[in-house]
Amino acid sequence: MARHECKPYPEGHTMTTKKAVPTRGKPVNCWMRDEDVSLIRDLATFISGQGYRVSDSQVIKAALRIAKPDSKLLKAFEEVLQMDGRFKRDE
Repeated sequence: MARHECKPYPEGHTMTTKKAVPTRGKPVNCWMRDEDVSLIRDLATFISGQGYRVSDSQVIKAALRIAKPDSKLLKAFEEVLQMDGRFKRDE
């Protein structure tokens, strides 16, 4: 068997790494009240009306991407917190 001689890389050449394989995410369980499911359906209906095929997961991801850390988010969180039956409320 003939042995091949290794050639040096051309000047200025940099090693490349494998491209990262996009992750598919991880499953998340989330309890939704009927009102929340209805809001997701309304948003999905709107997006579908624009010609897209859409899933609940895609609607939630899109909504998260436009959410801003501001007083509106805090107010909405406080409303959700009041409805959450897992925690004792100080009244």
